[in-house]
Amino acid sequence: MKKHLQLKKLSIFFLTALQLVIMSMQVKSQSIQTIKGEIPVEFERTPSSTSTTGGDVSYWFNYGEDIWEIADAEGGDVSYFRNFLFPDSTVLVEFSDGLGSPWKHSLGQVFDPVGPLFSVLSPEVNQFTPYTLDSIGFFYRYFRFQNSAPDTLRVQVYENDNITFQPDPGWTSGASYASVDYDYQTRTGTNFTQEYTYLLTNADTISATQGFLKFPVNIPVNANEKVGATITYIPGNQFNTGDTIDVYVVPPPTVQRNAFVVYEYRDNDFNLEPMYYNNQLCATTDVRYNTNTNGWNGSYIPGTAWNAGFYHLDMSFLVTFNPSGITENSNHRINLFPNPADETITLDFAGTDNEIITASILDVAGREVYSVQESYTSPALKHITLKTESLTPGIYFCRVSGKTFSENLRFVKK
Repeated sequence: MKKHLQLKKLSIFFLTALQLVIMSMQVKSQSIQTIKGEIPVEFERTPSSTSTTGGDVSYWFNYGEDIWEIADAEGGDVSYFRNFLFPDSTVLVEFSDGLGSPWKHSLGQVFDPVGPLFSVLSPEVNQFTPYTLDSIGFFYRYFRFQNSAPDTLRVQVYENDNITFQPDPGWTSGASYASVDYDYQTRTGTNFTQEYTYLLTNADTISATQGFLKFPVNIPVNANEKVGATITYIPGNQFNTGDTIDVYVVPPPTVQRNAFVVYEYRDNDFNLEPMYYNNQLCATTDVRYNTNTNGWNGSYIPGTAWNAGFYHLDMSFLVTFNPSGITENSNHRINLFPNPADETITLDFAGTDNEIITASILDVAGREVYSVQESYTSPALKHITLKTESLTPGIYFCRVSGKTFSENLRFVKK
């Protein structure tokens, strides 16, 4: 059942005084957290972090930051850049080749904790581990020059059954992409399970550094399922054809309009892409007007729709899981230790009898650097030891597979 949190139909150009009073009161009840002035633009501003309470582990994860860290360690090329979100193509922003129309109306991201070669949380997290999506958050800048009305952010959250997953035919690695439904008339996503309407006012203005908006979600997620979220900016103040909303142009625009900026990472040289779920969600100009000729009308375009690298919105997911919280019908309970690794790593797991297990180590480009194979004749606890002493320091993946399962665990060689 959809949860509409302060869902209102807003005029693009004005709000009545009654609407402002009611909606302002509802915003306060959401416990939406805003952090301003504390987050410099450098990529190290929000390293992925883990905290433990009792038997639960909570983890902030951001796809873009993760690929940036891997690229930095492995010599890959990842860009970080801004996007002005706007629901109309008659205004102007600056691109590398001059002024043009903002072509992204709405952006989002899908979170997959057990994607291909991608056990993102810890070695204990696998397709048998349920988790809770506690919150989502994203980095932004907001420039406010018009004060007649608030502008609006619409944040929508999608559970696994409302996300479409398809293999990408353009990648022999078997990488997949995700998308969610989009309504070009309301210019927002559909089939969401939660929706937030957040009013942007003078208090949200931030231009010298990035800000961070955190939205509480609290959705329990079954093992091996994904979640996603989208962001839409809706201006509440007047704008005209030809207005330049880009505050970074030189000289600055004579007529200044409110503007909302979000950020993206892009893997430019394809070195990391085979391991990363193609999970950005994007409503471009042609999609938002329902004129797309490539079959994307009615859905957000995933990051693979371009041939210039994978795109990841600078969105973070706070998830909580219990390392021992494995479903009762699981046959394999895999643990990898130590992590970080030094000379060896050990895999402990239980499984079916008469099984041949293959354990391989892959680098971040998906190349196999070490492999062992063991045969087992009973479902008792199994142990496999892999040598890591010759590996150079960095991030690796351990692929463990048998006749009934295949899992990928991430570890660090120190």
